[in-house]
Amino acid sequence: MPIRTENISSVAEDKPRSTRPVLARYGVAAGCVLLALAISHGLVPLIGYRAPLILFVAASLVAAWYGGLGPGLVALLVGLPLGDFFFVPPLYQFTGDTPSDLILLLVYAGVTAIGLAAITHLHRARHREEQIRALAARLEQEIEKHRQAEERWHKSEERYRSLYESTPVMMHSIDGNGRLLSVSNCWLEALGYTRAEVIGRKSVEFLTPDCQQYARDVALPEYFKAGVCKDIPYQFVKKNGEILDILLSAIAEKDGHGNIVCSLAVLTQVTERKRAEEALRQSEERYRALAEATFDAVVIHEKGVALDVNHSICEMFGYEPEELLGKNIIDLLVEPESRETIVEHMQTGSEEPYEARVRKKDGSILLVELRGRNLGYKGRLVRVVSAHDITERKRVELALRQSESRYREETTELEALYKSAPWGLVLVDRDLRYVRVNDVVAETIGLPPSQIIGRTIREVIPMLADQTEPNYRRVIETGESIVNFEAHGRTHKQPHLERDWLVSYYPLKDAKGLVTSVNAIILDITERKRAEEAVRRSQERFRTAFAGAAVGMSMMDLEGRFREVNPIFCFIMGYTKEELLGKDFRSITYPPDLNRSLELVGQLLAGQISNFIIEKRYVTKGGSIVWTQSSVSLLQETEGQATGILAIAEDITRRKQAEESLRLTQEQLANHAQTLERRVAERTASLEETVRSLEGVLYHIAHDLRAPLRTLAGFTELLVEAVGPQLDEATTDSAKRIITATKRMDQLILDLLAYGRLGHLRPSFKRVALTEQIEGALLQMAAEVKAKKAKVQLVEPMPSVRADPALLSQALMQLVRNALTFVAPGVVPQVRMWAERREGTVRLWIQDNGIGIEPEYLERIFRVFERLHRADEYTGTGIGLAIVRKGVERMGGTVGVESRPGEGSRFWLELPDAAERG
Repeated sequence: MPIRTENISSVAEDKPRSTRPVLARYGVAAGCVLLALAISHGLVPLIGYRAPLILFVAASLVAAWYGGLGPGLVALLVGLPLGDFFFVPPLYQFTGDTPSDLILLLVYAGVTAIGLAAITHLHRARHREEQIRALAARLEQEIEKHRQAEERWHKSEERYRSLYESTPVMMHSIDGNGRLLSVSNCWLEALGYTRAEVIGRKSVEFLTPDCQQYARDVALPEYFKAGVCKDIPYQFVKKNGEILDILLSAIAEKDGHGNIVCSLAVLTQVTERKRAEEALRQSEERYRALAEATFDAVVIHEKGVALDVNHSICEMFGYEPEELLGKNIIDLLVEPESRETIVEHMQTGSEEPYEARVRKKDGSILLVELRGRNLGYKGRLVRVVSAHDITERKRVELALRQSESRYREETTELEALYKSAPWGLVLVDRDLRYVRVNDVVAETIGLPPSQIIGRTIREVIPMLADQTEPNYRRVIETGESIVNFEAHGRTHKQPHLERDWLVSYYPLKDAKGLVTSVNAIILDITERKRAEEAVRRSQERFRTAFAGAAVGMSMMDLEGRFREVNPIFCFIMGYTKEELLGKDFRSITYPPDLNRSLELVGQLLAGQISNFIIEKRYVTKGGSIVWTQSSVSLLQETEGQATGILAIAEDITRRKQAEESLRLTQEQLANHAQTLERRVAERTASLEETVRSLEGVLYHIAHDLRAPLRTLAGFTELLVEAVGPQLDEATTDSAKRIITATKRMDQLILDLLAYGRLGHLRPSFKRVALTEQIEGALLQMAAEVKAKKAKVQLVEPMPSVRADPALLSQALMQLVRNALTFVAPGVVPQVRMWAERREGTVRLWIQDNGIGIEPEYLERIFRVFERLHRADEYTGTGIGLAIVRKGVERMGGTVGVESRPGEGSRFWLELPDAAERG
């Protein structure tokens, strides 16, 4: 494809112009001269009068660099008399009496002029470089457009080949020598051959001897003369020797010289009349499917009045089918200047393609290629016309011609292009010798340019010469470009690796139109080819997985008709594959489930959902109901266009039956559960009454136990205060032990009562702000914190939790008290608290700098009466952490600890997040 570029020659010759204001440019020139004058005066006492004259050269060069040649010349002309006047003896007057003075002034003027010329040349070179970079960017854009157009062409070609081979009609194509180029799958099935056994053989080899003689003497000469034949009776010999009666119709494709290059033949079996009638009916159905499946617009009309149209023509012109049927489509769609040509082809019955201008519903104009044929249709002589949109192709062709023309004009700038182009560029003379290659080609071949230039193609790359030399010779002989030729082979650099290239050849002509050389643009498409092969293999793996899947799988068209089903799906439905293909899924869906299925499919086709899963029922061939869980999604092309529907169905009939049995069982269990709940409620009420009675008794017992303890402790304290000085040391120590033990016993009774109340307390859940709750607990413990001189730090912000405020406050106080108690002697307690959100919960951390806990005791410390130290070492009853665990669990949370001996402990409470619960 020719690369469209701008005229580099004309652009590069433009002189760069400064964009700065005139006053600024000339003002800078004057300033530079004055600055040079001032500096020169300062240097005179140091180096004499003549030497400072060189500063005026620098002033002229700076003025030229900033403002261009004009300001530089002004600085030169102003500096010349100033230098003469101030620095050439006799001083302070204009002189030039001595040859040395004149030489000095001439040297100053000459050096300055050379500098000005150099700076001007640099400006022009920089301007030329910017223009070349802009041209390279535009070239890259053109190449990307060409690549995208090429990809669309390849996809269209693949779809045509797939349609040709899979069409349910016996078809074959032959070249100008009568050898088979391609055959349809139906052709192979009818004659019993494989494609490898027939491609390349002459088509007459499959005829009976009599038919071969008839074909050579009569049918083929007439066909090559007319370019078309219809219903020629032949007898084909199948691979097993059976004779097959055939009617053959063919049409030829000719080149620009009228020579037949390719022929397409359609073969119809006529062994029996009944089979012929059935074949005719199937042919009409296949025609409708083909017309709807083709990407070209197809219309059947009678003297211009539309009788039938396919979906593509509606998409092309923007009309609904009912807006076209029964209307004169020539008047409706065709522009006036093209109508006469269309009518002429209708009258003559010509089947040659021609171009026409047509108008869409929105008023826009398209250029289409039309091809028509007169056929019998429903008892009438009608004309079938196909239209292919060539608007884009014509635009591309015009762009290619313009690009080729500009390319010939830009030959003088190839040198710059060869240096900057990111693709391979080659210039070859008429003797197929390399004139120029860029670094990309040299790198690909694996030889330096010096070993390539001047040598022939066959000398440099003999392994590719057979592919490329004919193309170069053809361009030289015809003067026409060859675009997008695919080459395949190896190079010196990587002789073990097969690579693919896309090569375009463009002629370079002299003034007389003679081709002097050929320029080639080479793109490495190896990775693209590998990607295409990977896609093909992926499709093969999908087909294998589809057929061997352990669940039912089916593919439907967008109308809901089955296009492909796997064996498991056939087994589930009780149909054979042939019975299901073409059948609408609605016909086997259980009626009560149909509306929901159609609703979800409609949302899928409308793009509202990407897939859906549904449990639905089908009616099998035997009339029974089968439950399935179906997963449905769209099949799409790479461009995102939907091509069909994929459904994966799992038979869940047994599961549904089990669920029904489970539902009945659950109903029975629910009835039993109601009876049990009623009995449990009655027993619970009786038990609660008993517990309340026992609780009252326990409170009385606890009160009666605490009273003598308080009395004992009080009297002992009074005794110590009254006669303390008279008591010996042992007696005083015993008295203190009695006081400590009674207080510990009193605290133990209080903790046991608190622990017992937690067992039957019903928490009142609220939204609790952790910061406020912790501050309230610390306020109640202010005396203890102050006594210990402890440092308590809260890391905010803290979230809210769902908890019972009283239980949470009790747990927090116990944990803070624990942190204040279990520290090493002489260590100031430090407590740090922070919170973090988890999935639906909030974890509150309480970290201390205490003595730590051995790993084997991390779980035991939350049990009742579990103490790790003697009472004389650390105070406590051994119930505090048990109260914490029981209280937190009553609020639906959890509690834990992380600790190491000597490194402190980190206790944590995890409660429901209030933000999650609302």
